Amino acid sequence: MEKAHPWSSFKSSSPSEWRDKILNDLKGKPIDSLTWNTTYGRIDPTEISDHFNEISFKSTEEISWEFNADLALNTNILEVLNNGANSIYLNNIPYKENIFSSVMNDIIHTHVNINELSAEDQYSWINWAQANDFSGSIRNTIHPSHLLQNDFVQNSENFKKLNGKLEDHVMNCLFIDGDYFSNRIFEIDYELAWLCSYLNELIEYYLINKIVIPKKIIISTSLGTTLFENIAKIKSLIVLANTIIKVHNLDCAIEIETSFNQVDISPIEKEHHILRLTVACMSSTLSGSKRFKLGSKDAIFDGDYWNKIACNIPIILKEESYLFRNIDATKGCYIINQLEKKLADSSWSKFKMIESNGGFRSTNNKKQFNEVVEENSKKRLHALKENKKMIIGFNAFSTAEDQIQFNNEMKTPLYLQDLIS
Repeated sequence: MEKAHPWSSFKSSSPSEWRDKILNDLKGKPIDSLTWNTTYGRIDPTEISDHFNEISFKSTEEISWEFNADLALNTNILEVLNNGANSIYLNNIPYKENIFSSVMNDIIHTHVNINELSAEDQYSWINWAQANDFSGSIRNTIHPSHLLQNDFVQNSENFKKLNGKLEDHVMNCLFIDGDYFSNRIFEIDYELAWLCSYLNELIEYYLINKIVIPKKIIISTSLGTTLFENIAKIKSLIVLANTIIKVHNLDCAIEIETSFNQVDISPIEKEHHILRLTVACMSSTLSGSKRFKLGSKDAIFDGDYWNKIACNIPIILKEESYLFRNIDATKGCYIINQLEKKLADSSWSKFKMIESNGGFRSTNNKKQFNEVVEENSKKRLHALKENKKMIIGFNAFSTAEDQIQFNNEMKTPLYLQDLIS
């Protein structure tokens, strides 16, 4: 006997019936009161949107911890792994023999950014990678700021030689520093457009200079505090990046690496950050990113105890809330589908406009990128000042609002801590 579908006993409702029910619940308010405007289109939560992203879905696999200094590095790595992280990220830290003492690199993921190190230190890390076969990545890519300034050209031969030594290694990757754009551009469609232009420029640079493009492309991006928009952002980014890969006829796998956006870390009433971090982590795993990256910046206070509290957020979501499953739980969620499609369409349109103006590097001579960054910083400052962007424990529901100085000198990127007197 065929088993009945679990929802078969419920009467289905048409879109018009749902709309009538919403109107009834609004008790006289217009249905337009539920909609809102974004730079990528008007969002209507009553609109029925088809599922947009049809690429394969895999949930977050790595809980990663970032290190930016080599002070007591080995001890700190062991503490973080003991706290539950299964991945470490060493950001421009010179190689030393004792870094991995008692660290079982064969069962964790090890990521090393060597971008800003000396040539000697870069080769030390590459020699370490060649002597091992660990999971993770060695990241040696032209940073967006260097690409804009063209100051990498003089080292192009050394860059090509370094990448050649890792050509067939499992840790070889093309690293796309999307955090650079997340920290500077307030409007998400513009952020994704410039990130994609940077990705496209790097691919073209590799092809022109006959550098073999790695099979693995890692794209980092940072997240804010809006769950649905975060999810739509990551899913849109996956679609956009894969489209660029397809245009260039490349056989590459995309890995998305997420973190909480540092510009929105409040220096006052920091305990609220636990909730913000939880939203970012939930967004990360529900959208199919490969890893969620944490660091001491995410801990409320200094010390291993507070690092452990931060590290426990993804662990609880994984072990107790069962979010880390290879199921696209947002498939069929009309509002996310709508956000994703409109965001991807707007980002792609803006990306094509950048490319028609000469691409990422050419915009530096025309000062287009800097103008977008400055304009976005002004919009972000205005949104904070007018409470259009409300951050609880900072400019909303805070006992320390008198500490905020919106007339402070504007910087790019603009961090919340820059607005504290």
